[in-house]
Amino acid sequence: MAGAKAVSESGVDPAAIGVMINTSVSRRYLEPSTAVAVHHALGLPRQTAMMAKAVQRYGMVVTEALARGLPVVAAEVGGLAGALGQCADGARPGMLVPPEDPTALSAALRAWLSDGELRGRLRRVARERRESLPGWSTTASAVAAALVAVSG
Repeated sequence: MAGAKAVSESGVDPAAIGVMINTSVSRRYLEPSTAVAVHHALGLPRQTAMMAKAVQRYGMVVTEALARGLPVVAAEVGGLAGALGQCADGARPGMLVPPEDPTALSAALRAWLSDGELRGRLRRVARERRESLPGWSTTASAVAAALVAVSG
């Protein structure tokens, strides 16, 4: 895998990698949700799946990150807030910033990288949120019902 080769050749200990950034969805296998799977396959520590994309209608990358217990830092666009959701106590498993606001994104990333208590709390909440995600059979049933409803 190219990612494993890149990490190996970098000389950086995978445990020291604090943020994985993927901003491309223009080529096959560069879909952000694939980046989350790559993160998992490389055995990187549970860190942040970070998305810097102007439009995301649903937020599959958020769901993929949460399915692996990864907190999310993202712009609040499209369906990302709904996909991120919250736990029973109202805690969010990540941080949402205003779209097209590099200052807010920078502040969120700075907080993530410098505040160990924040990272720990967001990781805990992401693991809790993972447990409340619907399974594929539930999702498939909901999609099928929606398709039946709109087909008349």
